[in-house]
Amino acid sequence: MLQGWMDLERFSRFNRKYAPALVKHIREKGLDETFRIDFLGGRKRNRLPFYTYIYHDALAAWKFYFEKERGWPKEGEDIALSRFRRGPNKKSIRDNFIRLALRLHIRLPP
Repeated sequence: MLQGWMDLERFSRFNRKYAPALVKHIREKGLDETFRIDFLGGRKRNRLPFYTYIYHDALAAWKFYFEKERGWPKEGEDIALSRFRRGPNKKSIRDNFIRLALRLHIRLPP
């Protein structure tokens, strides 16, 4: 999320939509070519489409996650899965982030 400057809504869309493209990119092009993520709807009042990129570090993290944690996504599956083998919802992502920030003593705004 951080490397692609995605908020929870954009990450949820990315998680549902991009599994086949991300897997193909990592397997065919490797980690040293950027991966473009297109979003059709903008944010807040700006409804223009926009895009973002993820590069080597994020691609390496996804590859590690696929190889060591969950297995490579199959057609129709989300990229990231919860412990219940479903795509995580926005609330669970937010709660996990807050829990990790507290454990690392990172102060969050109210």
